[in-house]
Amino acid sequence: MAVQIKDLCPIFQSSLSLGKVLPGNLYDEKAKLLIPKGTRLVQANLDCLNSAELHVGEDWPREGDSSHNANAHEILSQLAQAYKQPAKKSVNQRQHTRHQWKVVLTVELHETNGGNTSRQELEVTTQDIAVGGFSFIYKRYINPGSLIYARFETLPNKPCLKAEVKNCVNLGGFQHRIGMQFLKVETPVSN
Repeated sequence: MAVQIKDLCPIFQSSLSLGKVLPGNLYDEKAKLLIPKGTRLVQANLDCLNSAELHVGEDWPREGDSSHNANAHEILSQLAQAYKQPAKKSVNQRQHTRHQWKVVLTVELHETNGGNTSRQELEVTTQDIAVGGFSFIYKRYINPGSLIYARFETLPNKPCLKAEVKNCVNLGGFQHRIGMQFLKVETPVSN
């Protein structure tokens, strides 16, 4: 039976290191096998992964409860308990209520530019967050259509939300407000 992308979980490239023996198969964004289970990673393996969106199957160990599959509603509920404050009403009419919570996230940016994809890990703080997405301020323009995997380090099971950059607005100077829309929720694999 062929592996399908819907059955896989994204993994941060930073969780892979030289000498690590893979506990399961490593796949790309089309569920194509990149590196088989049991392979000890060498520099050549890591070099060939630079632009790939990486995914793993259920054979990889998970952080926390492996049966946990969070969703954006669950994550917002946990954040509401942590902040113990009601959402502030947004001035703009939106589909989902926006919460003005400042949440520190580790994100892995997969930015596309002219057919090339680069990968970068960033630490950002949300400006607002809702069931449909979030925004953050960053020091440079990020191309709409780029993907981000946002890891909520402070929540149980450290859920990871896959999101797409929908807009990037210059606020003046080097400050840009990046608007994200959630695409998929996963529980990340352990390092």
